[in-house]
Amino acid sequence: MEFQRHKKLIEYLPEFLQEFREYRLIFDAEQKEMDRAQMRISNLLSDLFTDTATEEGIARREKMYGIMPGEDATLEERRAAVKAKEVKSLPYTIRQYREMLTGMTGSGDNFRIILDPKAHVLDVKIRAGQKEERDAAALLSAVDELTRQIKPANLIYQSALFEYHNVSLAAYSGAAACIRKKYIVEVI
Repeated sequence: MEFQRHKKLIEYLPEFLQEFREYRLIFDAEQKEMDRAQMRISNLLSDLFTDTATEEGIARREKMYGIMPGEDATLEERRAAVKAKEVKSLPYTIRQYREMLTGMTGSGDNFRIILDPKAHVLDVKIRAGQKEERDAAALLSAVDELTRQIKPANLIYQSALFEYHNVSLAAYSGAAACIRKKYIVEVI
């Protein structure tokens, strides 16, 4: 979230006063303080939401939720861990679990849930293709942490990253006939 920028402080003076060196020096010093104040207000507005929070905002949420980030954790990894804590609520249903994962991954197309109640298996696949490998692994780790905290004890939990590849195949023969088939390949 960006705080609305205003014109420079010196521009509030009449034009004939703007030309004096003393006013320019005074207002230049004051402008630095004004810019710092506006940046702090902008950061406060950004910190209201986890998706736009700064390092300071994420650190405050981590402290509030008792999350200990890794030493080399990126801001996105830390943000995913905070989101996992924020969407957790018990009791839950598979529908609520899907909503939680949609909130964490950004779309219902970015994950698959397969629940086999007879075998007591919950299989979750997270799409890796839209993010860098490290971010996808961090997201999977955050989903694993969330799931382990809210899943019933009698379910076996499995998770993996996946990616869809759409491939079109065209085969041409000498009689000018064409066969086109579209395949979807899933890589796990």
